[in-house]
Amino acid sequence: MTKVLVVDDDEAVRHFESRVLESSGLCCRLASNAEEARACLVEYDFALALVDVRLPGESGTELVKVIRQKHPATAVVMVTGVDDPRVADVALENGAFGYLVKPVRANELIINVASALRRRDHELKSRDHQ
Repeated sequence: MTKVLVVDDDEAVRHFESRVLESSGLCCRLASNAEEARACLVEYDFALALVDVRLPGESGTELVKVIRQKHPATAVVMVTGVDDPRVADVALENGAFGYLVKPVRANELIINVASALRRRDHELKSRDHQ
């Protein structure tokens, strides 16, 4: 089963996102901050991490850098409450595969996660053939 790490300091958002993704057949683990996310990443292999831009202690964009460096097989989609193209640019420059603005609609979440997983699979296959 495909594992997804959902990282958001807002409990309601974490649970909404995980319910939507689990209804699509994905298995979710939840983290409320970057520290919890790092612990989960050591314990499990995730196909994708859904990361809030603003987290307590460490920004989501910093967490994305860590994920892409230490867990390159994990795709990342950033989620934010701030609709700012500069924030989106930073997230994408740091390796995020996608960027969603809250409030996220269920279909939008499913489509973006599916797209990021397809891109991840394509990149992994390309690496294997090199």
